[in-house]
Amino acid sequence: MAPTKRLLVILLACACTLSQAQYQRAPQAIRDILDAPPTPGVSVSPARDRIILIDRRSYPSIEEIARPYAGLAGRRIDVATSGPHMPGRNTKFTVLMIDGGERVIQTPANAALSGVSWAPDGRHIAFTVTHDDRIELWVADTNSGRSSLLSVKLNAAYGGAFSWMPGSRSLWVKAVPENRRLPVRPRTPTGPIAQVAEGRTAPVRTYQDLLQDSHDADLFETIATSQLLVARFDDNLRFTVDRKIG
Repeated sequence: MAPTKRLLVILLACACTLSQAQYQRAPQAIRDILDAPPTPGVSVSPARDRIILIDRRSYPSIEEIARPYAGLAGRRIDVATSGPHMPGRNTKFTVLMIDGGERVIQTPANAALSGVSWAPDGRHIAFTVTHDDRIELWVADTNSGRSSLLSVKLNAAYGGAFSWMPGSRSLWVKAVPENRRLPVRPRTPTGPIAQVAEGRTAPVRTYQDLLQDSHDADLFETIATSQLLVARFDDNLRFTVDRKIG
């Protein structure tokens, strides 16, 4: 066979092999073990008269792992959601009463749930729902299972995104500022990358996802900046924003 034809055959074979490459699945017996629901987590109310069983998935999906993130100041941030890369994988909250009653908390279908927090009086809980482009705050009545959405985008990039206030009917909320604009990395470097070597070895801890340049610093400042809100809700779980701070 002529060299040119031989090369063409090799290239076509490689192309066919690459086009057919896919993730391989384990045998069904192993998948049954891996996909078995893990033991639910447990959260006890402040009054210790009810608990929440927290159902969750065993491991993240390929789509979740492959989502882009920004490594800033030791954290991996999903810029699209303003939250952590690969958030919690909870799927359902079930309230069990000490007297034997049971309530399933209403949540969006196929939602990624996390951040469960009891109100001081133990009647309500707050939790977050992560979507592809935002993180939402929901409050639920554990007596009825009803829940309601606060229509703001949470900023959960650094630290807690909300906390209960005294009285159990209002929360501090960290929201993504309106009209926020993320800085764009310049196509042309503004200066050289300089590293200093002292000419000797020393035991130094290795840190990952550190700020590398001025663009990382600007991005960190923008993402870490939140609009502080005070959100109240009534007996029907209708929200009102009392005031804005900052």
